[in-house]
Amino acid sequence: MFSQAQTVFDHKIEALHDIEVKEGIVSSLCLQLGYVLNKGDHNIQEIVTIFSLLALIYQCSDKEKTRSFLENGEDLFRLIAYAFDNVRDTQYFDWCTYHVMRVMRCLSRTKVASLSMVGKEEMLNIIRIIILDSESNLGAKLDAVATLKNITYYAENDRLKILHHPGLMDALIRLCTVHGDEMGKEFASAVIRNLAMAPNTKIPMVEHSCLLDVLVELTDDPDLKTRRNAISAIGSLAIADENSLAFVTHGEGIILQIMQRLVEEEEDSIIRRRAARALRCFGRKETVEMIVDCRNIVDSLCNVAMKDSSIEAQIEAIEALACYISHAHEMKPYYSKMLDAMVNIANSSPPPSCIETLIKTLNTLSCFERHRKPMTDHPDLLQTVSKLTKGQKTSVTCLEQASSAFYNLSCDEEARETMISTDLLRLLVSIGSNDLEGGSLSRTYAVRALVNLGTAESNRICMAQEEGLLKCLIQFASVSEDSATKDEVKSSIIKLIPAL
Repeated sequence: MFSQAQTVFDHKIEALHDIEVKEGIVSSLCLQLGYVLNKGDHNIQEIVTIFSLLALIYQCSDKEKTRSFLENGEDLFRLIAYAFDNVRDTQYFDWCTYHVMRVMRCLSRTKVASLSMVGKEEMLNIIRIIILDSESNLGAKLDAVATLKNITYYAENDRLKILHHPGLMDALIRLCTVHGDEMGKEFASAVIRNLAMAPNTKIPMVEHSCLLDVLVELTDDPDLKTRRNAISAIGSLAIADENSLAFVTHGEGIILQIMQRLVEEEEDSIIRRRAARALRCFGRKETVEMIVDCRNIVDSLCNVAMKDSSIEAQIEAIEALACYISHAHEMKPYYSKMLDAMVNIANSSPPPSCIETLIKTLNTLSCFERHRKPMTDHPDLLQTVSKLTKGQKTSVTCLEQASSAFYNLSCDEEARETMISTDLLRLLVSIGSNDLEGGSLSRTYAVRALVNLGTAESNRICMAQEEGLLKCLIQFASVSEDSATKDEVKSSIIKLIPAL
């Protein structure tokens, strides 16, 4: 009977498997499996055959898998655990686990089954045992880690529980270091990547004795997906503030060196982008000096930001540099070097999305008082930002971010005389007079920057002589609905008139 059933069900046509599930064949097989298990271990061959039939039928659609699991799943998992124990020390163990894992892998494609597996210690135990058993069927081992990959994808809120399941992380690490099973290594690295995404797993994962060494090894794996998974895991783990020092100091800076090599030399743009993101995540107050002092990392990121063929990689490199600048204000040599890098990037004719990222970055820095004087003291920074903002195709967002940055910088009384220049005044007048739709905020920032600059008496002659500046202020004052701002603008006009 079973041999005929195998012939009938072995057709790989999803629609037909859907019909088989709807007709209740899974339910019938579960009943038969329970009957055989209760008869004793001399029926082990029948147990193997029933699991092979279930593995065939569960090639149905995910919709039917879900429906079937809701009807039979809990009973099936109980039978799987019972069967696994029954065949453990028999000659059929290898072949039985192959079919058992095929069933579990098929079901793990559905969220409801994956979440159920997390709640059952025996299911995770089966996966761990098969991965660790050096004599396990290679197909069963691959299906086990593929099942775990699906589980860790769906069970977002249970990743810490999976991480702490006894022996499971050791099993994954071992699989990542076994040469010859490239697909298993790829799936294992994907599981580690999934686990690293959870906010509560990052610190305990880095504390695991040899995980960082394994991830370092995987960054040089010949398989592209494995390398991507490893870099993604490193970037996710580095998000936790507590981990940055561990990454920067691990192996005398080996991870920094690898990330630097990847951002410059890796052919795959996704890996270059992820490596740049990881370098950004490493940047914390206590690590920035070590990073920027390490083998020209700033130059490498600058090169990526200017020359990389991937806009996404360019943006990540810019944001990494911005992160370093935000933490390095007390380190004068490094700070000046990184501002130079931002200016060089801006002067390299970057694409519009990079220009927007650059200006947003500078605006964010200008919000903090400690950054304002170094920014206005830089010989080329303001001129460069002005140049970027002058383009005819400059977006409303860029105008808003740039005018906000100029306003923030002008809030530093000591910087107002340093800031003044014909180019800056011309740009602020242009933005303040612009009546483009959606530009009201940028106009307000530009006018408020002019008002601040006008409080410095030495600036007034230059400002009064700038064509259109007084007209810009008068027009703004006549239409502004903010009485406080209107009064400030009127006061500024009165101060400028004697300088005409």
